[in-house]
Formats: sequence, C-alpha cells, structure tokens
Amino acid sequence: MRIFNKAEECSGCSACQGVCPKEAIAMKPDERGFLYPVIDEEKCVDCGKCKSVCEFNDNYDKSSLLKNPKVYAVKHKDNSVRAKSRSGGMFAACADYILNSKNGVVYGCGFDESLDVVHMRIDSYEDIKSLQGSKYVQSDMGDCFKMAKEDLDDGKYVVFSGTPCQTAGFRSYIGDYIYKDNLIVCDLICHSIPTPKLYKDYRDFIENKYNSRIIRFDFRDKSCGWNSHMESYELENGEKIISKYYTELYHIGTAIRPSCSVCKFTNTKRPSDITLGDFWGIDKVVENFDDNRGVSSVMLNTQKGVDLFDKIKDDLYFEEVSLDQAMQPRLKSSTDMSTQMDRFWRDYQNHGFEYILKKYTGYGGYKTKIKRKILKRLGRW
Repeated sequence: MRIFNKAEECSGCSACQGVCPKEAIAMKPDERGFLYPVIDEEKCVDCGKCKSVCEFNDNYDKSSLLKNPKVYAVKHKDNSVRAKSRSGGMFAACADYILNSKNGVVYGCGFDESLDVVHMRIDSYEDIKSLQGSKYVQSDMGDCFKMAKEDLDDGKYVVFSGTPCQTAGFRSYIGDYIYKDNLIVCDLICHSIPTPKLYKDYRDFIENKYNSRIIRFDFRDKSCGWNSHMESYELENGEKIISKYYTELYHIGTAIRPSCSVCKFTNTKRPSDITLGDFWGIDKVVENFDDNRGVSSVMLNTQKGVDLFDKIKDDLYFEEVSLDQAMQPRLKSSTDMSTQMDRFWRDYQNHGFEYILKKYTGYGGYKTKIKRKILKRLGRW
C-alpha cells in the first residue's frame, strides 16, 4: 500500500495513522526531520482507509461552508489575555467559552515538558497558556485525533485547533461529527511549517553556548511589540535572551515542509468553522484599532462559527470588515520554496547547524554578512 508518491503530497497530519484498523502505520521522521507515515507491510491488509481519509487534495470537504465567510477584526477586552496570545486573543475567548460554559475540552499546539512542540488536550482554562502564542514548527499530533473522537463520543464539547492541513485531516478522520453542534474546528492562516529538527538543533545550540538549559521558549515575544518578530528564551541560570536567528532561518524558506509549497488550503474556502490569524494592515482598515498589542483576523466560515462568535462577542472589541480588507498573502497562494533549499540541506548535513546558522542568517555579525555578499557574487549562496 502506498499513501502518496512524492513528499510534497503528504502534509503529515497523521489522519492515516489514526484511521488504520490494524495500527500498521507509524509517523516517523525523514532525514530532514519531517514526520511521514510508514506502513508495516506485515500488518497492512490493504483496506485503503489510509488513502481515503487523506484530505490533502483539491477536493477536500467544503460542504458545511457558508457562501461567503463573515470577517472581523478582533481584540480581547482583557489586555492580559491579549499579551499571552499570538494576535488579538480570539482563540482564548473561544476556549474560555467551551471550557467554562460548556465544561468541554480544547485541543491545540503547545510545549511538552522537554519543550518539544506537540498537540495536546486541556480541560481547564488555567491551562490555556500552554496553547497560546505562536509555534513556528510542525507539531507532533500524537493520539489527539483518537482522543478528540473519544471526547465527542462521550458527548463533550470540543474545540480542535491547528494548521489547515491538520484540521482538514481531523475533519476527515471524524467523519459526520463535523456537523455536530458540540464541535468547533479552528484553523490558522499558516505561512508554512518548518521541520522540528531545526527547532531542536537551535535549542541545543543555545544550551551549549550558554551552558544552561532552556526552560521557556517564545517563538514571537510580544514584549517587543506585536509588529516585531523576535524570539526569546529563558535559561535555567536566570538569563533571558531575545534573538531573531530562528525567525530568519524560518523566513528564508529553506527548511519548510515540501507540501507547504503546494498547500491546498491557501484560499478562503477553509477546512474549519473559524479561521484565525494576525490582522496585518489593520491600521489601514479600521482607524485607531491597532495599539501594537495584537489584532486577530477572524473568518467565520460556517454557521457554527457564527453562532459561537455571537456567544463570546461581549468579551471582545470587534469591527466587521470585508474579506478583501482582511486578505493576507497566505489566503491567496502557497509559500514559495527557496531556490537555496537543496544547497541549504547539503550544508546542514555536511557541516552541521552552527554552519548553516552563520551562513544563512546574520549570526556572527559584520564578517558573516560580508561573507554572504561574497558568496552571492560567486554564485555559491
């Protein structure tokens, strides 16, 4: 059994692993650190469920979508909630309602005890901080699909959040549950997904450099302002360091998952009830709404999404806008793969992380920048 033929045909959502009746599929990293399904041929019975559940195609289910989404600029009224959120705090408001008013559960992307990025389940609003904030790395889904389905089987209210490829896979995995009133699916306006290997090697590099363990990592530290893109990390020795080098490695597009360059969901027909993102350009759309603390772009794609927004809007400042006014690049097209990708990975494999950090970012100061200019002129970068 083959689920896909080329790496870019798999988003790594893990729906195929979850649906396999013989537990014949395991998600394992390739040489670049991306998780792909690997089939145990001795267990496989060729039932085809792994292929049929895959939604990473142009024909993913759009049957529950409104003709046109309702679109808002949103800020949570509680600034302490916004400070911990990636943008305006809309996700926290959704989670608050489901956890406290419906005694439900929330699934999303967070850090485990080792600071690896994983999908997790929370059942208390006190734990929402685990899911707030950006994580610029692909999360390990673990057993979250199965756990969420069990919660739905038990009649619990569930919010399931993730990148659009993850939510599309989840919706396909749970089948008709997508029409149930006790499920809300939220996706993100996703730029692309870097490999977990890059994130892990960066952490190891920092810990070795400072001879201290990282106890907290923030992919986008809003203490520097919402509009800035700076990561920060706190060390066990008490130091807090603000940097931009991981962000630079991410944005040059050399370490993103191959499927991101052919993403099926970079449009306004989203595989979710609600789409969340940063409302870049809000200052040109709603006067005096941006205070550099974060504004959410919110697309309500289904009637369930509209109904939930009506229940939580008293906690929010919001302005309805047109879809064109809220348009972002990743709602139009996929992220371009860097032309330097093959060279980047050869450098990575041959010379290690510190070498690519110095070559492909500003790390190392003035001499590094001069070296990059020379290499570019020689056609070697």
